[in-house]
Amino acid sequence: MSADRRAAYLEHPAHCARFAAKRGWKLARTTFSLAELAAGRRSPWFVRRYPRLRVCGLDHTAHFVWGRGRPAGILTQPYADAELAARLAEAFAQRGVPLAATTPPEPSWWFPGWTVSVLFLPKPVSRRLSADEIDALDGEIHAAIEDANPNGQMGL
Repeated sequence: MSADRRAAYLEHPAHCARFAAKRGWKLARTTFSLAELAAGRRSPWFVRRYPRLRVCGLDHTAHFVWGRGRPAGILTQPYADAELAARLAEAFAQRGVPLAATTPPEPSWWFPGWTVSVLFLPKPVSRRLSADEIDALDGEIHAAIEDANPNGQMGL
């Protein structure tokens, strides 16, 4: 492993903690899926029922939570072009996925110039989603990522 790559790995948690603190979040101790983020809650039993929910094809991620562990956002820093967040936001909107994809003001710290930052945030949902609805939502999320990512830049 090169010295630059080692430095990036070592600095990542500190960057993530600062990113979270600016937003009143905490760095999550465990990961959650985009579907769980959209649903507004973590549900470990979903993983046993639907194991693909945690496979989201994102690179150099950080998962953030509100105080008691409710999902707040997921940051990914893929090797992609700067327009990826806009394409994801459009694909989510077209498929009715309750997620926003934005480019945060902080530039990617994971190999700057090679990676971009994309922040996924939940949009409000009107009611608690069932496991079957979250499974269907997971399928729509994956399809939207494929729509926005025709060249496979996010590694799905």
